[in-house]
Amino acid sequence: MFGYLKSLGVSHIYPVSFGADITTWTYIKYIKQTGKTGLISQPCPAIVNYIEKYQPELIPMLMPLQSPMMDEAIYLKKYQGVKEELVFLSPCIAKKASFA
Repeated sequence: MFGYLKSLGVSHIYPVSFGADITTWTYIKYIKQTGKTGLISQPCPAIVNYIEKYQPELIPMLMPLQSPMMDEAIYLKKYQGVKEELVFLSPCIAKKASFA
C-alpha cells in the first residue's frame, strides 16, 4: 500500500500514533486545568454519533478536544510547515463522519 501511494506521488507518510500522543497530552492538560474527571474520550466517531443520536444527555461529558487525526494535522501544518494536502487512511468506516 505505501509503495503504491509513493508511486502516485505521496511524499511523506505519517503514522497517526503521534497524533494520539498529542491528544493524550491535551487530555492530561485539560484534566489538570479544569479538575474535571469521568469524561468520555471522543476520537471514535461511532461513539460520538451514538451519543448525539441516542444519548444526547451525555454530550456535555464528551472531552471538548480534537481527535488524534486532527491534532496531528494541526501539528503538521502549524509546526512542521507542511503545505501539501493531507490524506487520512483508516480501516474504520465511521471515520468518514469526521469529515462531514
